[in-house]
Amino acid sequence: MECNKVTFASTCLAYSLLVTSANAQTNQQAYSEEFYSSSPTIQKQQFSKQNQVQAEAQEGIITFSEFATNTYITDQYADKGIIFSGDTPFITSDSANPTTPVLSGYPRFNGAIEGHFVDPADPSRTLTVNTFALDAGYFDDLSSTAISWYNENGELLGKRFDSIYGIERFEISGENIASFRIAIETEERAGFAIDNVWFNQAQSLFNFEFETDKVYQKRGAKVSNTFTVYFRDLVAKSGGALEDICSQHSFIVQDSNQQLPGECSVDAAKKAFKVDFTLNNAPYVLKDASMSICLAEQCEVIKDLNNLSVYGTSFNVDQHGYAFKNGGWSDAMLADGGIACWVLAISP
Repeated sequence: MECNKVTFASTCLAYSLLVTSANAQTNQQAYSEEFYSSSPTIQKQQFSKQNQVQAEAQEGIITFSEFATNTYITDQYADKGIIFSGDTPFITSDSANPTTPVLSGYPRFNGAIEGHFVDPADPSRTLTVNTFALDAGYFDDLSSTAISWYNENGELLGKRFDSIYGIERFEISGENIASFRIAIETEERAGFAIDNVWFNQAQSLFNFEFETDKVYQKRGAKVSNTFTVYFRDLVAKSGGALEDICSQHSFIVQDSNQQLPGECSVDAAKKAFKVDFTLNNAPYVLKDASMSICLAEQCEVIKDLNNLSVYGTSFNVDQHGYAFKNGGWSDAMLADGGIACWVLAISP
């Protein structure tokens, strides 16, 4: 089984992307003297540096004044929790936007822009947000441009079109938002750009990092409705005791019909732990289940352990000696001292 890293970090927080006025003054000097506009009705007007500085002073806002105009933007804001992509986004001036400079896709004011939320400490790892917001426009045509947002699997969670002329503030809320994309879908006469991006990154309550090792029934088990999930490479990110993974947390597996508590034990020397489960109720089947780690009443699914299925029986192999496999009895006697033959599967 291929093991994907499962990371749990601490507390929910909003990332502050505060830019000092000193930096703002430095960046203003780097602004291009060329003027562009995302509206055919607003051309080559001097943009308001005063408004732009006020936007920078707001806590938690990415204003795109942090870099010079004509800078292509990808992972420069990864340490803030977001990576930009799409149609080669870059910073440009926009005389139609009072807080210029802005971020535009390519061609200027016509390309799509995507944002992917990441762990600032490990940008290779996706994190989700509950809320994000941005300014977009200048819109000269209604319902021309759509912003869509997605979960970690790339599944569409929601979509919204521009609804006012000019610069519109989009504020999006929901669970497990991992990315967004904004793009022109019909006709927008002079295009659009985005500015003043903000998000609240909801991190896990759990302060441990580990990898799934295997799911296994010990040889010699006398009852075939028990199984164990093993984990390895256990790390307490805050420097706490590895034993806390079991002493402070609980584990459950759950399918559509039942929820099973597990018994956790840790081997700190090996940086590993295991969780034992027992199917107690007929028909002793666990199908397409998930496994979660819990702290008090709050639980989080262990994401690389999906569609766990177990088909067991409650017979005692010492007494009965028959195997139960694929939902039906076999005629074969167990010849190796009592190994319960049952089916356990995990979908990738």
